[in-house]
Amino acid sequence: MTARPQLTPFDPSADHRQPDRDLEAAIERAIRDLPPLELQLVRMRYGVGTPRRPPRDIARRLGVSRGRIRRLEILALRDVRALSMPRDVPRRPAAARHRGAAVR
Repeated sequence: MTARPQLTPFDPSADHRQPDRDLEAAIERAIRDLPPLELQLVRMRYGVGTPRRPPRDIARRLGVSRGRIRRLEILALRDVRALSMPRDVPRRPAAARHRGAAVR
């Protein structure tokens, strides 16, 4: 006979938003080193500390084209990935060659 897991009663006063705050804090740490324009773009695009906005609204607000917003978003996400990757993890230049991109 296996023991049944103990269920805890629902506590309405418990803070169930803690995981959301932990995630937001992790995102803040990941994006804090971005250049100012990219930082502002990521905050607005993904709703970090502000409501999410579509690229059209962000472009209008920042005074740049939607195409520029897309390019900045790609650069910002690439930077976030690179900054959050542990230094001892090797990069894969071979993958870039297979896509036809230049290896840097």
